[in-house]
Amino acid sequence: MDKIEYNDFIMNNLETFVVLTSDIIDSRNTNCENKNWIGQLNILNKEIQEKHSKVCLTPFSLSRGDKIHAVFHAHVSIPIIIKLLRYHLLPFRIRIGGNIFF
Repeated sequence: MDKIEYNDFIMNNLETFVVLTSDIIDSRNTNCENKNWIGQLNILNKEIQEKHSKVCLTPFSLSRGDKIHAVFHAHVSIPIIIKLLRYHLLPFRIRIGGNIFF
């Protein structure tokens, strides 16, 4: 097997994951409680399970005060999930980052 065939084999047989991480901008100065965020995350997770259950590996969870993260299979629906995250956390402004793992 030459190098090109080997690389194609590896890339076609690896699963790709996306970790979405976000935090609420200026959360210390925002007049809100974590309970509001948790309630919104529960609603978000329920909607993702109903519509995108094959993509979601771990639901969104809240950690370290205002850090939110979840793990997904790499899929074309990731932009939709980001849109849902932003929608369900309104009126908060959030910063979103993503990492791709092979």
